[in-house]
Amino acid sequence: MDDLDDMDHRIVTALRACGTDPRVAGAARALSWAGEHGALWLAAGLTA
Repeated sequence: MDDLDDMDHRIVTALRACGTDPRVAGAARALSWAGEHGALWLAAGLTA
């Protein structure tokens, strides 16, 4: 289990390092917003 814990820690560390870039953070916020409002996208697609 130590190998999996080590790999998990490395992945989280890499993702955290990427998240400090404001461009990445902005893209993550935009994708999060789109996902939270996915029902709107689905409704728009069904009415088109």
